[in-house]
Amino acid sequence: MNYLLYDTGFFAYRFAAGNSEDFDFGNGWFIHGCNHDNALNDFICHTQELLEAFPGYSIFLVKGDKRTFRHDLWPDYKANRKDRRAPAGYGIFLEGLTEYAKGRGWLCGGFHNVEDDDVLGICSSDNTVIVSGDKDLLTIPGKHYRDGELVTVTEAQADAQFFKQALMGDATDGFPGCKGIGENNKIFRSKEWLTAETPAEYWVQVRYQYEKAGFDELHAITMARLARILRPGEYDLNASTPHLWEPPVT
Repeated sequence: MNYLLYDTGFFAYRFAAGNSEDFDFGNGWFIHGCNHDNALNDFICHTQELLEAFPGYSIFLVKGDKRTFRHDLWPDYKANRKDRRAPAGYGIFLEGLTEYAKGRGWLCGGFHNVEDDDVLGICSSDNTVIVSGDKDLLTIPGKHYRDGELVTVTEAQADAQFFKQALMGDATDGFPGCKGIGENNKIFRSKEWLTAETPAEYWVQVRYQYEKAGFDELHAITMARLARILRPGEYDLNASTPHLWEPPVT
């Protein structure tokens, strides 16, 4: 069976937020509301477009766990999101999406102790297409459908993006990476980086930058583990635990 691995959290939040607004009831009273019917209709239209673009495919609504192994590695992981207000009734809206999907006979669900992105990566195969707009998914080799375009990410491209993320960290997710290294840092334009062909060659450079900034290798490994979106074979289904990323032998 061919599956479109649908990043439920990414799109559901977008549809719900896009159908939310504040209502002024006068006398200083404002209420935040979300039109679930309109948001659900956006979801239905989107999935229908996907099925038309990929005949012979079914949709798998991928969902992750609320708490993941990354919280054990880094207690402040996503702590900066705690005060972010979700669209009104967001949990109920997600339940509505699941009910609709099950009514269509689509798969829904995920695995314990990992997030949406990990489930997408774990389930990726030659018979799947990852549907998401999240840049972190570009660390997963395979076919991706992004902004209406089908792209294939090679293993070499995925590795390069992963090690880049391991250095940059992710402010949105609340882990710092190597201080001072951003998207356009000259490191990523260097000959050593651009000509690297193996994970070991990338890791030498990543480890050096952390040591240069005053961090030990364990810190560098922790940042890489936080950045690592799990790939096929990197999750133990019986134990419901991930295989934590290990640095390549250099």
